Amino acid sequence: MKRQSVLALIASALLGGEPQAAEFTFRGITPDEPFKIAEFRLEGEIADADVEHAKAALAKADLMNRPGEWDEIVVSLNSAGGSYKAAIDLALFFRQRGFATVVKTGDRCISACALAFLGGTSGADPSFPDGDALPRRAPDRSIEPGAELAFSPPRIALPRLLTTPSAAAKAHSAALSDFARLLDVAEELHVSADATAPILEAAEDEPYRIDTVEAVRSLGIDYDSKDLILGNLPGVTRSMIMNACINRYHHLQEHRSRSGFSRAASVMKEFIEGSKLLRNGEESRAFGYRQEAQMGRRWLAYMAVDKTEDEKSFVWCIFEGDRIDPGVFYKYAGTVEQLFSDFSPAKPIFAFSRSETSLPIGRGGDERTWMNMLDMVPPETKLSDVRERVDAYLEREKLVPFPD
Repeated sequence: MKRQSVLALIASALLGGEPQAAEFTFRGITPDEPFKIAEFRLEGEIADADVEHAKAALAKADLMNRPGEWDEIVVSLNSAGGSYKAAIDLALFFRQRGFATVVKTGDRCISACALAFLGGTSGADPSFPDGDALPRRAPDRSIEPGAELAFSPPRIALPRLLTTPSAAAKAHSAALSDFARLLDVAEELHVSADATAPILEAAEDEPYRIDTVEAVRSLGIDYDSKDLILGNLPGVTRSMIMNACINRYHHLQEHRSRSGFSRAASVMKEFIEGSKLLRNGEESRAFGYRQEAQMGRRWLAYMAVDKTEDEKSFVWCIFEGDRIDPGVFYKYAGTVEQLFSDFSPAKPIFAFSRSETSLPIGRGGDERTWMNMLDMVPPETKLSDVRERVDAYLEREKLVPFPD
């Protein structure tokens, strides 16, 4: 049987009463090297009064009069849902005040709670005024291993008794209004239209669970697992590099990357066929490595992942092999010779990443972006399976060692 869609649920009558407000409390200031964290906690079903409860908890913490005692504000969430309207209000409140959000090991953040979670933002400022203006801050939202984060459609709250057609219509209209408002504020919450789509497609009996690489990366969510630090690995393989190049290219643009793999395969095929026609000897170089004596043990890998908007050049990923700070950046060029025309092995790779042909990718416009193991596996990989998948690559494929 086809699962119930959001619109089907909106067309049905789900009885429910008014939810009790969640508990929003200040837990104190805890050291978390190298930062001191002012910790808040949201527990229970989200209701209309919760923004006021959050403001009261913030005022009670008196952080504005405690400069130097804290560096960041973080709110952990544990809630099975509640009011969508209140959840969006909370998300915007977190966004204004610079509350980072986290779902901790063993906690659940479901339905409306997941919307509030999306407001997690860096740059804490408890004195930021109320109003429509939102500061320009990067998202800061994370989940820990063993946490549950999932989106599902809004509850349609109808009176328990004497439900009339007009009451039902009003409830259905309110649910539609909640979705319309989510679409209105998604950009302010650093959620693209492409990343919003699976949220809107979620159903009551089949929620959108944030348990894959694709889900966390396309929504800009950090997965706090100490097992996935690249510096713990001896090196990488070709498949890991290709996954990282394609995943980061799309995830930095807040898009899902799954379709990017077929796109990259098509682009590489086009490059190979074009190189044969040009007879420039580059038909075997749609993917390759660059290492020269002047670079020491440092190395670069490169591959074609897309075409520029005018279709005149290829978009190339440059993967910098570094145990401590591996990264990727993107450049445009028609051929590999053109790609490395402004590269000097005697100069820092940083200079190459910021040359005229570099392509800033994503909202932040950074030329170079860091990675972890999440980026080096297929996007549909479950978060709990990432390390196992990486170990399988290392066992099957030739290792490209990181420099010591």
